[in-house]
Amino acid sequence: MLRSQKQSCGVFFIMNITLPEGKISDYIDGKLRNDTPEEYVRQTIERRLIDELRYKAAQVQVEYPLRLGTAKPRADIVIWDSNVKEHTQETIHIIIE
Repeated sequence: MLRSQKQSCGVFFIMNITLPEGKISDYIDGKLRNDTPEEYVRQTIERRLIDELRYKAAQVQVEYPLRLGTAKPRADIVIWDSNVKEHTQETIHIIIE
């Protein structure tokens, strides 16, 4: 069970969320993902990007589709500079794979 706190007008609400077996909630976008060793590493990286390196969640996207010719692979994590107004493949600052 995951406990979450939300603040609304200075009041905190505690929600209990039950995740399906074998799933985890993504640290950046909250989507459910399979609980695998690779995903554990990605979640650790996401937490460090936000908590230690102070990137804003709005600067980071998970499983971003890239255009490489006719292929469309997904990058595990992409990061844009905070001053970039439009998040496109051309304006990506860092790709983590």
